[in-house]
Amino acid sequence: MRPYVIVHTHTSIDGNLNGKTSTEDNITHYGTPAIDESATVPAGDYVAEPEAEMYYVSIDPRGELAWQQKLHGLGVERLMVGGGGIINWSFLQQGLVDEVSMVLAPVANAEPDAPRFFTAKEPYSTIDLTEFTITSIEDLGDSVVWLRYTPNAQA
Repeated sequence: MRPYVIVHTHTSIDGNLNGKTSTEDNITHYGTPAIDESATVPAGDYVAEPEAEMYYVSIDPRGELAWQQKLHGLGVERLMVGGGGIINWSFLQQGLVDEVSMVLAPVANAEPDAPRFFTAKEPYSTIDLTEFTITSIEDLGDSVVWLRYTPNAQA
């Protein structure tokens, strides 16, 4: 059995995704962490705190991490994916998304090259029409809304 998977983001009203690229542009400014090249990495899976309330999972697009089976073994029942468009779309196309969650902010800048919430990229995913059903609309104040959807079954 796999966890209940939620793809979540916060975005502007013109669809600019606030994710990895936005974080690099506005927060880390493409800085890189200091790496101790002499540090050893243990073989196999590593879970720092097996009883933690929350986990961060690194997604490998080649599927080498086998996260789906391992997370359930750790007792993970709900998983939020806060990926970029390619990761979000790949999860959706594989039928792994139970809910799409979006906090929509009332701002826009019309950036033509802004990242999108879902982006197909070969060989990981393909362009395909996918429909959703809205399950919840919540006013968070200051004209910000939280929209929640479920993906419709593919034909």
